[in-house]
Amino acid sequence: MTRVESVVELGSPLAKHAPAQSILLHLVPGALALGIYVAAVPLVGRLGMPTIAALALSGLVGVVPVQVALLSRHRRQHPEEAVIQLRTRLPLRRVVGWMLLEVVLGALAFLVAAPLTGWLRAEVFGWWPASLITDPGTQPSYGTGALTATALLMLLGSVLAAPVVEEYYFRGYLLPRMPAKWGRGRPVAHAALFAGYHFWAPWLISTRLLAILPLTLIALRTRDIRIGIATHVVLNSVDVAILTRYLRSR
Repeated sequence: MTRVESVVELGSPLAKHAPAQSILLHLVPGALALGIYVAAVPLVGRLGMPTIAALALSGLVGVVPVQVALLSRHRRQHPEEAVIQLRTRLPLRRVVGWMLLEVVLGALAFLVAAPLTGWLRAEVFGWWPASLITDPGTQPSYGTGALTATALLMLLGSVLAAPVVEEYYFRGYLLPRMPAKWGRGRPVAHAALFAGYHFWAPWLISTRLLAILPLTLIALRTRDIRIGIATHVVLNSVDVAILTRYLRSR
């Protein structure tokens, strides 16, 4: 067995997904989250809140229940196997070390891909409705109360709930069951599908691919899902930190 094969192989046999099934399980939850986001944008607008509040709401009422339901469905269909894999528990110092590495690599990915992201946003996705572009809320037109509620909603939906469930669903459930016929390309395919799952900002797909691929490879290497959860929470905390700092400066 080669080094790459040993990294991709995850131990005891699992019920692998067929290619079409894997693609659907990756992308359909994102399409549903997009639908909830689009429906929530007018609602948060009437409440005087920025569109990023709608994204946090979609995490709470779209991402979490749909992905938890799919995990429960697999548990009923395959009671003989653990639904969530990657259950190794590394020492805390190693978890923190890997997490810090992933955060740095994720930040570098966003910086390196920024020119491409800007080009995709303007030239490829210029047709995207301006009303659906995520507004972080750092504008004086929003009231303090509305922004405070937005920050709390982001903390619950975008920082605590959605990242944890997504890591269990994508890294703990889908990644170990990637189709066998995809061979050594399974980590790249998984990273690409997870990037594509974020339908609400398609111009960031290439950026997210660069950021997610290291996370995927590290998950396979360490088999400790806590690393991805910690990284995901930290990265998703950036928008809340920016909004909180803006509120304190008003």
